[in-house]
Amino acid sequence: MESDAGTYNPTVLLVDDDHAAIELMTMMLEMRGHKVLAAYSSAQAIDLIEDMVRQASRWQPLPIDVILLDIMMPGADGFKVCERVKRDPVLMHIPVIMVTALNSSGEKVAAVESGADGYITKPFLPEELRAAVKAKYQIKQREEVLLRRNRELEAANAVSAAASSTLDAEQVLRASLTALMEHADVSAAAIYAVDGSGTGFRRVAQQGVDRPEIRPTQEGPLGRIVRIQESGSQPGSSGKASLPLDVSGQEFRAFVAVPLQSGGRMLGVLEVYHRQWPGFEERDVGLLNEIGERIGAALQNAELFQRLQAWAPQSQGPIADGSEESSKPV
Repeated sequence: MESDAGTYNPTVLLVDDDHAAIELMTMMLEMRGHKVLAAYSSAQAIDLIEDMVRQASRWQPLPIDVILLDIMMPGADGFKVCERVKRDPVLMHIPVIMVTALNSSGEKVAAVESGADGYITKPFLPEELRAAVKAKYQIKQREEVLLRRNRELEAANAVSAAASSTLDAEQVLRASLTALMEHADVSAAAIYAVDGSGTGFRRVAQQGVDRPEIRPTQEGPLGRIVRIQESGSQPGSSGKASLPLDVSGQEFRAFVAVPLQSGGRMLGVLEVYHRQWPGFEERDVGLLNEIGERIGAALQNAELFQRLQAWAPQSQGPIADGSEESSKPV
């Protein structure tokens, strides 16, 4: 038997101007462990939803799984709320079930035309209500998995393309950081390269965070990265992130450091930060590690190219890297 308190516990937004109807549906849903939010007018529902959009993380699902929306309300009716939800790219994947007191085919057609995912007619049995919510919630879960994977692929490919767009080592790191900030769900990031002596890290770029320019390779989170060559300093189970001491005043709540390496050789470290808790899930860390591997490979290619340039006979001039500047006459 499926546990409603475990894997199946959606958050349902009820929108109805009838307080008694809200109380009844709340009781029906909370008996199965559902979390219920309530709005008593179309305007209140739209304000609540828009506030959630403003606070939403770029990749995390909105904290509403299903909307149960009464059609007949004073002011803007339920159709207007449904249309507002379905034309918003952030909200459109939230299932909307229209609730009507009239067994009218015209209202049912209007509900579908406004973008509703289904409808139920008052009065309804508790089992009917819970079955409707469960069916739409499961569809939303499957859609979220696909959307999340598409966003992950987009982020990884964007960073990889940026890293491969140049054969200048520092530009590889700067371009990678810019693409990461644009396409991934991170609040801030910094990127370090191993210095020439191999005993320290040199900061090449940062966005949204103030990090030291020089870091020793044997101290703190970066030192641990060098020793184990795996990502580290993930959020702890206590609800507070394991943050570097020197960013404690910058309002971040989650931190992950990812090694940039290729062929077993440490080339640098990517630091990423999040202002929301929990910030980074296990799959986020996996994506960041994949991105780190792609940056590391591009960085190694850039370093090899620069060595070839240094070894090239002076009479032959620099080796062209395919960029616009390399094709200009000297």
